[in-house]
Amino acid sequence: MRGTGLAAIATAVMLLVEVFASGVHAQPAAKSLLEGLNLEEVKAHVEALSSFGSRFTGYPGYYRAVEYVVAALKGLGLEVELHAFNATVPLDYGAEIEVDGSRVKAYHLYPNLVALGSANVSGQLVYAGRCTPGELAGIDLEGKVAVVQFDSEWVEAVARGAKAVVFLGPATDRLSALRKVLQIPLDIPRIYVEEGADLVREAARRGAYATITGRYEWVKVPAYNVVARIPGSSEPEKVVVLAAHLDS
Repeated sequence: MRGTGLAAIATAVMLLVEVFASGVHAQPAAKSLLEGLNLEEVKAHVEALSSFGSRFTGYPGYYRAVEYVVAALKGLGLEVELHAFNATVPLDYGAEIEVDGSRVKAYHLYPNLVALGSANVSGQLVYAGRCTPGELAGIDLEGKVAVVQFDSEWVEAVARGAKAVVFLGPATDRLSALRKVLQIPLDIPRIYVEEGADLVREAARRGAYATITGRYEWVKVPAYNVVARIPGSSEPEKVVVLAAHLDS
């Protein structure tokens, strides 16, 4: 695979910025340049980066992404710098639910500020669906583990006394995922299950008891900014910065 896709992406981004800044008069030039964008190469880069698994800082996929981008930029003949620094991140070593003699793999959700909510709890599972008023009517969640759909109003379960929340996949969209994170340090175990979701749902409907274990820690890890410079042909005193997240 050739490395021109990244250059094309950078060109397209700069062009779109210029279009929005300059108004409709810049659109013909933008259209001409965008027509030269090789979408197959862009797709190849996206597929490669998406194949690394989680690219969250500190996970193996993040470091593979750094190596990939460095190699692609060097393939364009650019000089590449790595700016190393340390970052403290929540590192999920995994979790599982033991119920009805089965072990179901689970994942911790992003912390509520500094509160990790590490999954180490036992109790009765109670299915609360999407936590609508009708579904919660008559359900006793005090001191129990609420099992809810991913796109639920899960805070209602916590307000009713649930001591942990299990989200059942599949996940829907980014906005729904962001609603799982609070801007207060609510320290309550919250885990996500995809494979095995049906088993956990049925167990919760029967009121089965389960043990949830996991390891989730704040860890200082090495992180990097990848920097490549393209000298300008005019106005060298000016700098245009194009930035993107490696861990997104």
